[in-house]
Amino acid sequence: MQWLRGRAAILALLAAHSVQAQQSGPACPTAGQGSPDALSREWILVGWDRKANDGAFVFRDKLDRYYDWSTADAMIYDDADPQRRVVRRPAAMAAAEPK
Repeated sequence: MQWLRGRAAILALLAAHSVQAQQSGPACPTAGQGSPDALSREWILVGWDRKANDGAFVFRDKLDRYYDWSTADAMIYDDADPQRRVVRRPAAMAAAEPK
């Protein structure tokens, strides 16, 4: 009987996890538009792309869609930053960008 109760507890946990996963929204696409690969490529090749006559780089204008601007719990850094700053919010990264 103890074995049966243990199995029932495991099944209840699995069912609860399944319901929670379904309620958390759709999964990230694994291929095509919206996939991590496509978003990364677009973030680098479009978001960070600059031409000589583009004028001032405005971080939020170019990269808005790739960041959660409401978070204060991110770790964002730029490998090309000579000061090697790490910030916790996208707005702080935007403020650190040279104009």
